[in-house]
Amino acid sequence: MRVDDRDIRAPLDLFQRTYHSLLRSTGEIQIQALVEPYLAFDPILHQQAQTTTPDLVAHYISNILGKLGFSSRAQAAAYAVEHQMA
Repeated sequence: MRVDDRDIRAPLDLFQRTYHSLLRSTGEIQIQALVEPYLAFDPILHQQAQTTTPDLVAHYISNILGKLGFSSRAQAAAYAVEHQMA
């Protein structure tokens, strides 16, 4: 996916850089630093992210994507477009 709008792209780039930097380190504090920026994006896949209950739909979709060999919804979408499935 290509995003050209700077107002959209800048926060996404920042989140991605932060995410990758924190993944290189370990520990709960580093992972907790990702929660607030993630929630700010109001993720479609994880609509119950701000509640304390487990989001079983997000878990289920993640498992399906993994079984199909995809690591993300974007990867699955790109595959569908490339193979004229969408």
